[in-house]
Amino acid sequence: LKKTHIIQANTMPDTTMTPTTKANGANGDATKKQGAYGKIKTHKEPKLQQLLHVDEVLSAISFLYIKPLKSNLSAATSKLSCSPSDLAFCDEILGKVSRSFAAVIRQLPPSLLADVLIFYLVLRALDTIEDDMTAFATNEEKVSHLLKFTETALTDKNWSMEGVGEGDEATLLQQFPKCHAVYQSLPEGSRVVIGDITRRMAEGMAEFVGKDLGQGTTDLAEYNRYCHFVAGVGGGGPS
Repeated sequence: LKKTHIIQANTMPDTTMTPTTKANGANGDATKKQGAYGKIKTHKEPKLQQLLHVDEVLSAISFLYIKPLKSNLSAATSKLSCSPSDLAFCDEILGKVSRSFAAVIRQLPPSLLADVLIFYLVLRALDTIEDDMTAFATNEEKVSHLLKFTETALTDKNWSMEGVGEGDEATLLQQFPKCHAVYQSLPEGSRVVIGDITRRMAEGMAEFVGKDLGQGTTDLAEYNRYCHFVAGVGGGGPS
């Protein structure tokens, strides 16, 4: 049985949520996940074998209990005009949707930390839309959401999206106005960079939506082009 999702791209002129788009996702194909999700057996090392890597175990204990990494976020809040609760949400959701970047971002200098944090969350929200293979009724609808993301999510303070993604990624889209509030408090230069990279990534993602990548790309050139859009373009932001 295929899931049926309701997608709502929301705007709230005052406090009332007004759906602008609703789509039945019953035609989505859950088997067409990008890449090899669920199709290739991955290696899982037994816990006992993991414990035999003594140097790694000691490093983990040190980072967790002896000398835990401390976030520089508190020092970064002084330059922001947003609500502390909105920034706190962004920091919390960062740790939930990031597998490896959260700890690194939190160690950045205060002058860059909030900018890169929001940059990451914006791209994560965009990526959640691209990754969901069952929420949209047609490829055209997904392409429309991707291409409009920059002008909606980054300009409408009340924009949010329901029924797309799962778990914490879905929460990020549902609570996106909090991210937008912090985004608006960033310096103009940072907002310009975030908007430019987001637009370029969205356009690249849209290019591949109609292609069946269930078995990978057709050749190395297309593989490199896909990786450039979904990952490489993002590297231009911090630099």
